[in-house]
This record gives sequence, C-alpha cells and structure tokens, in this order.
Amino acid sequence: MRRRSASLLAQIEHEALDGSRPLAEVLRKCVALGGEAKSADLRDWASRELNGYRGTEAEIPDYREVTGALAVDLLNSVRQLKNMRISSWDLPDFAQEHFDESLKLHFSVRELESMLTDSDEGTLKLSPPGAADLAHIMNRTQAGSGEQIMSLHLLVSTTAIRGVLDRIRTILVQLVAEMRAILPAESETPSPEVADAAINVVVRGSKRTNVQVVTSESAGGNSHVVASHGKSNSDDDGGFWTKAKLVGAVTVGVATVAATLVGIAQWQQWSPF
Repeated sequence: MRRRSASLLAQIEHEALDGSRPLAEVLRKCVALGGEAKSADLRDWASRELNGYRGTEAEIPDYREVTGALAVDLLNSVRQLKNMRISSWDLPDFAQEHFDESLKLHFSVRELESMLTDSDEGTLKLSPPGAADLAHIMNRTQAGSGEQIMSLHLLVSTTAIRGVLDRIRTILVQLVAEMRAILPAESETPSPEVADAAINVVVRGSKRTNVQVVTSESAGGNSHVVASHGKSNSDDDGGFWTKAKLVGAVTVGVATVAATLVGIAQWQQWSPF
C-alpha cells in the first residue's frame, strides 16, 4: 500500500509537470492520494476542482478570478448589435457595485479545458451570476425605447482561462513539493497532517508551521507521526528582542508607578524621605 502511495505522489508530480496531460486525470490521482493520506482537505480541494464550485458552500479561490470587458447583445428595430461594450456606470445604481469586470470561475477543470478546445475565437462570453435577471430588469425600465438587451455578459480572453488552468497545474506541483519537503526520505505515505499542511500553505496561503516528523521503528521506519506546533518558523519565544521588550516594559511600568506615588505624596505634602 505504501508503494502505491509513493507512486501516486510521483505520478502527480510527473503529470502536472507535463503540460500535455489533462488536469482532470492528475486531480483524480490527487483525490486518491488524499484517500490514502486520510486527508479530507486534499480530497475536498481536488474534488472541487474536478466537479466545479457550482452549488457548493466553498468559496471560489482567488486564483480562479479573471477579468474581462462588460458587454451586451442588443436588439433594436433596425438591427442586432453583438458584444457592445458598456461600463458598469451604464447599469442601474443598485447593480454597479456588484457587477464589474472581474469574475470568479465556478466551472470544473474539464469545462474550462473544453472552453479552450471549442472556442474558434480569442474571447469567450461568460455570464456573471444574476446577469440574466439584471438584463430583464433593465429591459422593463426602458420599455418602449425600441431596444432590448438579449444578453449581459463578460468578454473574457481565452488566454485568461488558460492562465487559470496553468495556476491549478502549478498548485499541484507545489503541493507535491510541500509534502516532500516535510516527509523524511524513508517515508512513502503522507500523513493527514502533512497533506493538510500542504493545502494550508499552497491553496489557502497560510504561513508554514513547524512540523516535526517522527519515524516509527516498530513499523520498519516507514510510518510517521506529525505534530504541528501552530506557529510560523519566524516566531521566536525566547529571543533577545522579546526579552528586551519585556524588560523595557517592566522598567517603564515601575518608573510610571514610582512617579505617580511621588506626585501623590507631594500633593499630600508628605515626603517619603
């Protein structure tokens, strides 16, 4: 079983480094590795990338955000205008702060890859959440103008979509690197703590914590226990500056109390000396 886990880790790294391999295949192996490592964080992250963030309570990560140009397809009595650029200032007041030129993509990696394959142009039409309802409201408010909004969307370049996929691929490589940096050379299976620590650092952007790996001689030196101390490596609880600050604070505190007592004594016309 440990040999299979090691090969999974190696396969994930190898296939993530190979830009020709579909990301969905690599992510499925990441789910399998999360199962062997008993890491819910690793399984959940890889599963969300595979299935998309639609209908989940999880927040869409920042690395899935793209920018584009706000546009409408407009129909009037003469002709139909497609992809006519507009500004957020052209929207109703209540919608201006909710609709801008950025969008977090909830699609699965397979859907994102298909967008690039199926696109004959350099741009994609993506609808922000609530865009159809907003278009309906705008049509009602301008009824009788002879114009009708058929679609409200963002024009996003295929390069931006490719950039999101590239960031996900890089994250996979970083996850493997973080796990290998913690695991001892003789260990082959990442523990839940090792896998979770990698997710925290790479995906969530948390600071690295002090992680100690203890090998178990009774298990042939391959199993391990991980203890996370919950603070970054830069923390110092006994350094010179910490002690100096403490001494300084005590000194200032004593001096303040002494000055206060002297002041009270003088006010009472009493001398302690």
